[in-house]
Amino acid sequence: MSKSDPGPGLRAMFIFSDGIDNASRSSKDQTARALANAGIRVYAVGKEPKQDRDSKDGTKRLKQFAQNTCGKAYFPRDEKEIDEAVAQIAEELNNLFLVVYTPADEKRGGGLHELKVTCTKRGVSIAAPGKSLGK
Repeated sequence: MSKSDPGPGLRAMFIFSDGIDNASRSSKDQTARALANAGIRVYAVGKEPKQDRDSKDGTKRLKQFAQNTCGKAYFPRDEKEIDEAVAQIAEELNNLFLVVYTPADEKRGGGLHELKVTCTKRGVSIAAPGKSLGK
């Protein structure tokens, strides 16, 4: 395990959007899968959802992208909450560790593998996808 740095392997994407699909070429499931397979952690900052169906779907989509990639979704109501969200994201990114998994049987690389990551230290939270691609 090594402390994260700007090197390859740890990537983050920031999405500032209402989440409403206007003209995509891929479905939300295809996009979520592509983000997870690429190892990109999504941080979404969206508008406070309205009560109409499109807004609710957009909010759900942003939450799905963030959750599937071990990122987070924020829906600030004002400028102060935007600042707080950005500060939380910066703090999290500054304290990430990257764990690399290589299957013992190299022939199996590329398939999905279930991983269980635990930590006995108090106050530490772990965010990891349920399944990961072996490298």
